[in-house]
Amino acid sequence: KLIIDSVPQVTNAWLEPIKDHPLGIKGLYRAHVQLDKDIETEEVKSEVSNKIRKIFNEKRNLCEDIEGVYILNADLISIAASVEIGSEEIGERILAKILLTLEQYINPYIPIYSVQELLTEGKSINEIFEGPLPLHGFVKTSDLRPMNREIYTSQINEIILRMTGVRSVNYLEVRRNGIKAHDDVLN
Repeated sequence: KLIIDSVPQVTNAWLEPIKDHPLGIKGLYRAHVQLDKDIETEEVKSEVSNKIRKIFNEKRNLCEDIEGVYILNADLISIAASVEIGSEEIGERILAKILLTLEQYINPYIPIYSVQELLTEGKSINEIFEGPLPLHGFVKTSDLRPMNREIYTSQINEIILRMTGVRSVNYLEVRRNGIKAHDDVLN
């Protein structure tokens, strides 16, 4: 939460405990970080990595450290589908819902909330301010998900089929970086 709030270029982050260190060292983490899609230069990536280390070191527990900060490379996922909808449905509206839902499945967005928004949701002041004080807003634990290492074409098909107004998916093609997926899983 602290990394997502403190580093504006970071859109998502995961701390992975290292359980099998060759020297048996405990308390080490790998920080996997997803950056804003517009960040491309190595200089900015290095600055972000250093900032993440600094933030972690300022707020870490005793006997914890980061083994490394790993900036995730972006993959281009393209989806082509032929979808049958009901005659009373508006195609553009269904398409927008499909695209938004698939974006959340493939690349989840982490919203940042204000105190007022969380109070309106019924959160107590103690719940809101539990943990380190954020700089830009609050990240809900419920919005954080494990890192998605695999994308399933069957899950994409299911997501589309669950949309209200969709009758069937007649054709579905998923490509990762221009290469067509022949199996169910893209990893």
